[in-house]
Amino acid sequence: VDAPADMVIKAPAGAKVTKAPVAFSHKGHASMDCKTCHHKWDGAGAIQPCQASGCHANTESKKGDDSFYMAFHERKSEKSCVGCHKSMKKGPTKCTECHPKN
Repeated sequence: VDAPADMVIKAPAGAKVTKAPVAFSHKGHASMDCKTCHHKWDGAGAIQPCQASGCHANTESKKGDDSFYMAFHERKSEKSCVGCHKSMKKGPTKCTECHPKN
């Protein structure tokens, strides 16, 4: 799979933004299966962004499976950044570790 080594994750257009965008390293996560995070990917086609229709398109709510916010912040799911890092007891788990203050 061809993925950018480093990227910035930004909230989709129209979302209420309260924190800075997140610098993300695909290279730093290369040992993981892509489907760990991109759990709806079929393994063959193009990987769609998290906010794609039918995935985490809800930018209004911080609750529910379709919430863009919860795709990254659900503490009880190893499919989210926070949940995975908490379960591994490794990497960033605090807000400012991903969202640096401006």
